[in-house]
Amino acid sequence: RFPLAGWDCHGLPVEVEVEKAHHWTNKKQITEFGVAAFVEECRRSVMTYEAAWRRFSERVGYWLDFDHAYYTMDPAYVESVWWSLRELHDQGLLTKGHYVVPYCARCETSLALHEVAQGYRETTDPSVTLRLRLEEPLLPGTESYLLVWTTTPWTLPANLAVAVGEELPYVAFRGEEGALHVLAEAALPRYFPEETHRPGVVLRLPGKDLVGRRYRPPFPGLVPESDARHRVYAADFVTLEDGTGLVHTAPSFGADDYALGKRVGLGVFDPLDSSGRFTSVLPLVEGRSFKEADARLLTDLADRGLLYRNEKIVHTYPHCWRCDRPLMYRALDSWFVGTHEITERLLRHNATVDWIPAHVREGRFGNFLKEGRDWAISRSRYWGTPLPIWNCPRGHVEVVGSFAQLKTLARGPLPEPFDPHRPYLDELTLVCPTHGETLSREPYVIDVWYDSGSAPFAQIHWPFATGPPDEPPVPLDFVSEGVDQTRGWFYTLHVLAGALFDRPAYRHAIVNEFALDAQGRKMSKSRGNAEDPLALVERMGADALRMGIYLSSYTEAVRYTEQAFRQSGVRMLTTLMNVVEFYRTNQSLDRLPAVDAPPRVSRALDRWILSRLSAAHATVREALDRYDAHRAAETLREVVDDLSTWWLRRSRVRFWAEGLDGEKVEAYATFSFALRQLALLLAPLAPFTAEHLWQALYGTGHSPAPSVHLTE
Repeated sequence: RFPLAGWDCHGLPVEVEVEKAHHWTNKKQITEFGVAAFVEECRRSVMTYEAAWRRFSERVGYWLDFDHAYYTMDPAYVESVWWSLRELHDQGLLTKGHYVVPYCARCETSLALHEVAQGYRETTDPSVTLRLRLEEPLLPGTESYLLVWTTTPWTLPANLAVAVGEELPYVAFRGEEGALHVLAEAALPRYFPEETHRPGVVLRLPGKDLVGRRYRPPFPGLVPESDARHRVYAADFVTLEDGTGLVHTAPSFGADDYALGKRVGLGVFDPLDSSGRFTSVLPLVEGRSFKEADARLLTDLADRGLLYRNEKIVHTYPHCWRCDRPLMYRALDSWFVGTHEITERLLRHNATVDWIPAHVREGRFGNFLKEGRDWAISRSRYWGTPLPIWNCPRGHVEVVGSFAQLKTLARGPLPEPFDPHRPYLDELTLVCPTHGETLSREPYVIDVWYDSGSAPFAQIHWPFATGPPDEPPVPLDFVSEGVDQTRGWFYTLHVLAGALFDRPAYRHAIVNEFALDAQGRKMSKSRGNAEDPLALVERMGADALRMGIYLSSYTEAVRYTEQAFRQSGVRMLTTLMNVVEFYRTNQSLDRLPAVDAPPRVSRALDRWILSRLSAAHATVREALDRYDAHRAAETLREVVDDLSTWWLRRSRVRFWAEGLDGEKVEAYATFSFALRQLALLLAPLAPFTAEHLWQALYGTGHSPAPSVHLTE
């Protein structure tokens, strides 16, 4: 039986497609349309893409059981996911907290850190230096300003503090109007690269001498004041690589900022609504999105004499992996999987996985595990697995881990058939079994990557339909994905297997690098430089595309062009097809059957090619046992070249001889056995070509198996 096909059905990818079809730009339009109607359109959209993927998979010879495929939107799958969430909660690994998380204002939802890692791209942003006046001057009678740097001007209205390095050296110099301006000593050459124009240092002081000083905020009167706010604080995240060494701190919009604010009691201030637009608290930019507000905010700061320098910086900035809009980091309530609690366990299991290439184990993947960052799984969206957590007014929660448990809490029977999605689930009334109070559900769906990470057990409705809880599914033999999935599917599979079953999710992990275009740029649909694989298949054939990939160094970034495929996969298979055609043409005349066993031959040339095939058989088998398709493909290309260029070129005259003498019989035996071995070795890599070869050998006569793919 083939492995089950499976379809990820939930999440932003599907929602964004439906939104595009309606030309919607925000969540309000979804609620006006109706959540139930929207969810049904999402469900239909999934099935449209399912049919397309099935056609493509079958066309390229990717053999799966499509007739019994699992869908992450199926109620049975959702129930298994609920079971896992209940297990994590019982272990103390699923908790709610107020943290800074990546947030997409367009999609109006938080994201997990591993999702953010998939959306970084180069962008140009403001590089802004403000001057914020100290309430008490550094020298009597001399106005004194802190030079504070930021690349996110839109966060300045939420400024609550300035951070410095306690032991870092700072200097003060006089500006044109005679006021003192403070920045890190190491930053002075950056701001004044020409020594002849560099101002003289009036005062030197360590960061600790700035700590505690009050300053005037960039937007006075906007933020409610407190004794803790708008002071200078020491922080270990301050560095000298960029900026001034004085860091603008807005606890609502940065993890370091939030931690500092929590430590010294700053609280938070967030002037944005859920769509990332400024509210009426700041009429200057009311209604503008956070990025659009930069220009007007900077103009206002300049008019008030607070803008010391306004430049541009080119850097990588996170964007939403589905809608491609800039993200922000924002303090929100969210449910987290506490992966920091099981970091040692995850590292221990990772050490047992055979990573290809090997450096990923301790490098990109291992380093991400070592960071031990908690996984934010709650999403403020519609089409996804609902978070099965209900709150009691008396202050405790009920985490539902099965539909049977849901029935015991529901006031009245569940609908038949039961659909556990929004909005249908929220139409149920659940009652607290302890206090009899009506429960209210946490209004979230979960991260779609949690669905994907649950596939090994949820696809078989474990533990409800397939066995007791003490017999979890065994690790997968292997998974294969792009390098970006070390922050995605590789990661979520590993975390859930480690947390739920205390074991790795997979034994082998094959990681391919990004595909590049002819100019060396990463291929992407948004950039318009991605090759259509189905179009390539139609022009070249599926096996040529497959072999072209296998013959490339796919664990490294490779330039994939049609010309490159033709020079590798097409060339190899064309050579082989010419060899096969020579065999078929001559065999149709002489009618000698193909042999199934290594023939006894007298010629050194025949013994050589049979020896080459025997060695190739061992090499290919070893390579495929190690999931090294590149080495297997290279070995087969060399053998095809040897068979065509050396053996056949020097053996042609033996097939043209009259009659069937021993020389000719030996030539046919050697030829047919060589093609037979090639068919068997090619079968996993080029299934259509291997079958064509098999039928050329056995299609009209005795066959050890009706198909090469049915041989033992």
